[in-house]
Amino acid sequence: MRRSNDSLYVKDELLRRVDEQRKLGVWEFMQLFFPEDSNSKQFQCAHRFMKQLLEVKTINSSNLKEIIGSDYTTLLSIVLPKLEKFGLVRINGERGRGKTYSIQLGKTFSDRIRYIGLEWFRIYAKYGDGDGG
Repeated sequence: MRRSNDSLYVKDELLRRVDEQRKLGVWEFMQLFFPEDSNSKQFQCAHRFMKQLLEVKTINSSNLKEIIGSDYTTLLSIVLPKLEKFGLVRINGERGRGKTYSIQLGKTFSDRIRYIGLEWFRIYAKYGDGDGG
């Protein structure tokens, strides 16, 4: 069964930024996965965590409570699994109570999006209209 928090949501505002070829930042990417309109707490947690991860490059599990504070449970149960699932972060080490692992940026998301884009281009080339529009 697919849960709503597993989906990707694209706001019109983000699509306009892409169409205008304006750069996207961490805020815009977190809006894709944790729309602020739907759940502000998840968005704030994800945004704060990713900004910190971008600065320090690696975060150890022993430091998570210090970094995220009261949103620790939200980070572990919702945010981190979703970031990992979509390939924005990579988790190294064994997880579990008393285990230490590290979290780093992942590039799998960009590889997946690039592949999806190329596949859509291939499908469009085969079935799309002949005038390119």
